[in-house]
Amino acid sequence: MKNKPPSKKCKSSKKTIKGRIEPICISVNVHNYNTSKIYNRNLQANRQEMECKECKPAPPRPRPPRPPKPPRPKCHEHCHKCIPRRGELVINGGFENQPDQFLGWLINAGVGPIKPKFGDIPHQGHSAARLGTENTRGLIYQDVPGICPGLFYQLNFFLSAASECGNEGVFVMMEFLDHHRNRLDDPALEILVPRDSLSNEVFSFFINATHAPAPPETRFARISFSTECAERAGRAVHLDDVSLIAI
Repeated sequence: MKNKPPSKKCKSSKKTIKGRIEPICISVNVHNYNTSKIYNRNLQANRQEMECKECKPAPPRPRPPRPPKPPRPKCHEHCHKCIPRRGELVINGGFENQPDQFLGWLINAGVGPIKPKFGDIPHQGHSAARLGTENTRGLIYQDVPGICPGLFYQLNFFLSAASECGNEGVFVMMEFLDHHRNRLDDPALEILVPRDSLSNEVFSFFINATHAPAPPETRFARISFSTECAERAGRAVHLDDVSLIAI
């Protein structure tokens, strides 16, 4: 059997110096070369390339840049978070501090301590406040710190007449104040104790709760007690055990 002469197939071409394309011929003996190996190698390479493409995870998509955060406004003293005080809020509510019985309170000339040697008796302890004289109205108040917005408060106190002659009217008020101690709204509590309604033998107990929460920016609560000028001596009022708590 005669072997066929090898066939000539053009595989590639190159450019000459003058720019002409000159074919390059390579002799391939089809009968003496196994073409299935070429096919199998190409197929195997394609499969490996496809498998690698399938097993590789897709690259993560770039996230869009986040917009810059707006600058925070500078916080002044009054906008800091309010931390409420717990328990008893009134300082020296029983007027028992020594030597200053009115520590924490502001008073005018019409207020003084009780006089046990004249028969004055406190509600408990050894001292109480005496409001009102014959020529001067009595006024005593305290700005209670640690008051926060949104809370309800309860004011308690004890009153009695200084003698059998009766008592002048007593006006009790509670106001919410901001950090500058300016009044924020209408008084939270307004209590009028009528004239000649108190006994000099026992103390009367008063308990009052606010009907609305403290307004925004509240930092203090001012509680005040005042009496009018007594028409005659002996119509003063005794005040003791003032208390303010959050409820």
